[in-house]
Amino acid sequence: MTPISFHATFSPLRFKNSSNGEAFSLSASFAFTIILEYPKLGSHDLAFTIASSKDLRGALPRQYLGLLNASNIGNFSDHLFAVEFDMIQDFEFQDINDNHIGININNMISNASAPARYYSDSSTNQNLTLKSGIRIQAWINYNSM
Repeated sequence: MTPISFHATFSPLRFKNSSNGEAFSLSASFAFTIILEYPKLGSHDLAFTIASSKDLRGALPRQYLGLLNASNIGNFSDHLFAVEFDMIQDFEFQDINDNHIGININNMISNASAPARYYSDSSTNQNLTLKSGIRIQAWINYNSM
């Protein structure tokens, strides 16, 4: 498989109120489908990312997702936030399994992670296989309060 890093960039967003310094809340939703050439093998992740800069030069593909490299992992000056949809258990980054969602801050080691799941129409928690080829709709909400 050929590693691909794609960055969709938008106009800068303001995350703090300039008058009082309080953080704003964030809500995003999007749909995606992961179709792999070799589904049983999995693939490195897909990530929803917020970064302080569009300039991600030096970032590596594959397990670094085009966001970081071995020398800048954990560098708090990067100001990087990612929600990763992970389909490979990478022991280097302490992944919990090969099918999870992780919250990453300035690092490829997740600050929090959980097995991929969804809520059905009857509000029951169901397993979700990220590499299944089905359309997945994700919601990412941050409440600053």
